[in-house]
Amino acid sequence: MDVFDRLFAATAAIVIPTLFVMLGVTVLVIISMWTIFKKAGKEGWEALIPGYNTATLCDITGFTPYLGFIVLGYFIPFINSLVGLAMLALHVVTSLKLAEAFGKKVEYAIGLIFLPVIFFPMLAFDKEAKYNANYKFKGVGFSNYTNGSSTNATNDNNTFYAENMNNTQETTTEAQPSEGPVQEVNPVEPTNTVDANVDPIQNTDENNNNNGQW
Repeated sequence: MDVFDRLFAATAAIVIPTLFVMLGVTVLVIISMWTIFKKAGKEGWEALIPGYNTATLCDITGFTPYLGFIVLGYFIPFINSLVGLAMLALHVVTSLKLAEAFGKKVEYAIGLIFLPVIFFPMLAFDKEAKYNANYKFKGVGFSNYTNGSSTNATNDNNTFYAENMNNTQETTTEAQPSEGPVQEVNPVEPTNTVDANVDPIQNTDENNNNNGQW
């Protein structure tokens, strides 16, 4: 056995297991993306098409889907390195917004950025992770994760508002007077009566005489 045979055997012993590992990781990521897309109301097969799956991910996270077709720049000479940087930045922002859309905190978003092989399957097979169908893009950054995700905060506020409205309606209903027979109120007769036998002219003369005595 010459040197080349030994080198080939050593290379095969390293490369072949690595290829199997990479294949398994790729299949796991595809299954995870398939499941995440289904949770978000998309078709699972959209995760199989390169470029289109990135566009779908952008749509789920609130960005314009056209950003996903940046991946096509890999085939254009001289700009493929810039496209690589753009894809890296896109991966960061979509991971942030994907975690937010599923009600996760910033720690989960960091895991999606640096350990996508672990956290994407975790997000896909987490039964408690629900996609917010009304999710809208609210800017890129960590400000939305101060007290948890903005999605949970919005849902809590809506629940609190609905409960207050129900309590207000119940209180108003209880405060309304009950219907019943209306009691008639008799008019009060005046107490000051005028004696019909008294002559008003005579009273006027007497008052004038009294005034003149003063």
